[in-house]
Amino acid sequence: YKKLGKMDALKDEYVKNRPVAVHKAWFAFVPSYEGGTGAASTTEEGAPKDTPSKGGGSNFLAWLPGWYETVLNLITEERRQSLAVFGSELVPEIVIKVLRECFRPILPSFQSRLESLYSSNPTAPAKGSLENICAVYEATLQFLSLAYENVAGGWLDWMESGQHSTVSISDHSGISLYKDITSIFLQVASPFALYQERMPVLETKHSSVAAKLVADDIAQAVSTSSTDLTSLQDATDRLKGLAAFVFPLAEGALARFELMNGGFGVRQSLGAVDALIAGHAEELSKAIRALSTAMTANNEDLAENFDDQHVLCALEVLKVAGSFGREFKSFEGKTRERLAVLAERMALFAATEKKIEDTLSGAAKTSSDGPFQLPDSLSPVEIDSFLVKNVCGSGESHIDDDANTATLALLTRLADVGEGGEKTQQPQGGDAAAAVVLYAQVEEATQILANSCHTFVYDVCSSVPRRHLSGISTMGAWKEEAGAADIASYGTLPQNYITHVGEHMLALVQALEPFA
Repeated sequence: YKKLGKMDALKDEYVKNRPVAVHKAWFAFVPSYEGGTGAASTTEEGAPKDTPSKGGGSNFLAWLPGWYETVLNLITEERRQSLAVFGSELVPEIVIKVLRECFRPILPSFQSRLESLYSSNPTAPAKGSLENICAVYEATLQFLSLAYENVAGGWLDWMESGQHSTVSISDHSGISLYKDITSIFLQVASPFALYQERMPVLETKHSSVAAKLVADDIAQAVSTSSTDLTSLQDATDRLKGLAAFVFPLAEGALARFELMNGGFGVRQSLGAVDALIAGHAEELSKAIRALSTAMTANNEDLAENFDDQHVLCALEVLKVAGSFGREFKSFEGKTRERLAVLAERMALFAATEKKIEDTLSGAAKTSSDGPFQLPDSLSPVEIDSFLVKNVCGSGESHIDDDANTATLALLTRLADVGEGGEKTQQPQGGDAAAAVVLYAQVEEATQILANSCHTFVYDVCSSVPRRHLSGISTMGAWKEEAGAADIASYGTLPQNYITHVGEHMLALVQALEPFA
């Protein structure tokens, strides 16, 4: 083939046929679709064709890691076989081409199977789970990390063998191979691009499903409330259990943003989480106002049966706001910690790119960091940094350094906890010692929730005074003309209500004293 000048034709035919078994394994798998028969339609060539799902296909999650393992085994075997067929000099090139060919024909099918798990269309019905997409993406990152280690290991073995005298200066550092492998990363992960670009909108749609269920439970908790003490205690206990339920949801959303966007579009991402938590706080406020309305609807009955347990229940409702506020502050602190980690990741990846540029331009010879050297391995986190930068990093351009620099600066600013607990609404400029408000809507909703709880405590505890004061304005004693002696002895004032209100206030002091 070399003598005939047909080596390129040989390599192309060889590469085309090597992944045949891998492709057959991919198309032989039939995802189970919800509401379907489980049978696959076929294309003209006889390969199974993926059909749109109504929310099924979850068994794809369990099957995919095994298929990735088959591809890795093929790559491992290819290092040995291409060495025997083509010689050590062509091993890295052949292995790269075979890895690329493993995915080239299946990408449309890959995209279809992702859509069956969760639609990338924000206006489509919310069927399936965005968590499934993230799970597949994580499995793909893990696979790419292992594949990189395999390919880079073969190249490094070849370099150590001393049989690379004909390679260019840049190839000595592995830049060409690094760019080839990272281009494969983009190819393999291309079915996820739409999800990454639309992540804030998709996350809002996904989280709203769970938020709606919790909101329904909150409304149900106070739907049967009355002045009855047992009903109040039951509603209070249920509200306490539901109050902090939103924070695990918010933490999951934040983790998905970190995975799929890596810090890019951070304002939109935090905005989606902000709306999720604030909406939950608003539902709690509504429920407590409804509870207060139900309790005071029959003030006479409430005052007649009032005792210390009513005070205790009212304070437990107030505790809902306190617990929510404490959980929110903890979540806000965790958010800043994660933003700091993302800023560090982004800075490290930017340093790697600069090394490549300096090596190619020759500037690395005078740089303290030295020239770029092909890493022995890349972690899933490092690969994720590369992917999100290219997909989400700078809109239309993938090399907009200004946009990346601005994102890094914003992440650093948002992660700053400030001094003395001070906060500012502005993401840039202003007092450098003040922390940026991450969740403005939640801050406001938390205050409204606290006010609703304070009002509820007042409405419950003031029921007895309101009962005795309600008829005072119509009492005849207020209309009588008093003489000098009556005024001196306060004889014109009704005495009964003073006694009842005074006794109630003293009882409240005793009930509240343990909480002081």
